[in-house]
Amino acid sequence: MARGIARAASFGGRAAAAGWFSYRRITVAVCIANLVAALLVLRSLTSFAPAPKRVEVVQYTEEQIRRVEESIRIRREAEPVELVQAVKKLRKVFAREEKRRKELPLELKLRVSYELVGRLNGLGDNGTAIQQREALESWRVETLKDAKSASTRNSSNLGLSSEEARLLKRALEFNWHALLEDIGLWISPEVPHTEHDDKPENEPEEKKK
Repeated sequence: MARGIARAASFGGRAAAAGWFSYRRITVAVCIANLVAALLVLRSLTSFAPAPKRVEVVQYTEEQIRRVEESIRIRREAEPVELVQAVKKLRKVFAREEKRRKELPLELKLRVSYELVGRLNGLGDNGTAIQQREALESWRVETLKDAKSASTRNSSNLGLSSEEARLLKRALEFNWHALLEDIGLWISPEVPHTEHDDKPENEPEEKKK
């Protein structure tokens, strides 16, 4: 009885081993077939791919090169050199002015605006544009003198520090009109009014009734 059971177990083991080897062979065969198919597809794609285009090098004659050089020379000579240099100088000036505008603190600009508005209010409602400009210029001269002397005595009439006095001095000397624009102060120029007599010289004057 025991021998029969052992034979059956041995036979079953052999059958299972044979089945496992057959499954492994099938798997390997499928993998090889897939690899061959992939290689065939890759070969077909590369065979139909367009060939790279050749880069054609254009050969210019000496006459064509001479004409191009002559055209470049004429174009350079036609450039307004003086105008270009003047524009570059103006750009540098504008850049410096913009830098000076940014250097002046907002608090100092507000203080200057209060001082200028107070000086203009002192003229009253009947102040002309000329009087207003004279008042502003007088304030500028006085404040500039005060700012220059503030560095030596470390105090000013506006209560400025030495650094604020230095910035205000630069703005009053070199950027006065830009400072007025920044604080929103603009005075219209006064246009003189002249009456013109269009009557001919020999025409008699009309008698008043």
